[in-house]
Amino acid sequence: MKKTITTIILLTVTALTAFAQQPNPESDFAVELINNNKAVRITGYNGSNTAVNIPQRIRNLYVTEIGRNAFAEKGLTNVTIPVVASAPIKSASTKKVTTNIRRIP
Repeated sequence: MKKTITTIILLTVTALTAFAQQPNPESDFAVELINNNKAVRITGYNGSNTAVNIPQRIRNLYVTEIGRNAFAEKGLTNVTIPVVASAPIKSASTKKVTTNIRRIP
C-alpha cells in the first residue's frame, strides 16, 4: 500500500513538472540592451497569449528589468516573472494589465 501511494505521488509530481508552463518565445518580446550590453529590459509585448511567462534569458542575456509600459493595454491575465528580473511591479504599467503576477524560483 505504501509503495502504491509513493508511486502515485511520484507520478503526480513528475506530471506536474512536465506540464509546467514554458516561457513565451523570445519573439514575443521587444527588448533593449542595458548594463553595458550584459542584460536586457523588456520594453514591449508582441505576443497574443493573455498569460505570459517571461523567459529568464533573451538573446542569451538575463532579463533583469521590465519597462514601465511594457505590458500596457495588452489585456493580460497572468504574468510570471523569473527571479532574476528586478521589475518594480507597481510601475510596470500605468494601466491595469494583469490580475495575477508571480515570481518563479
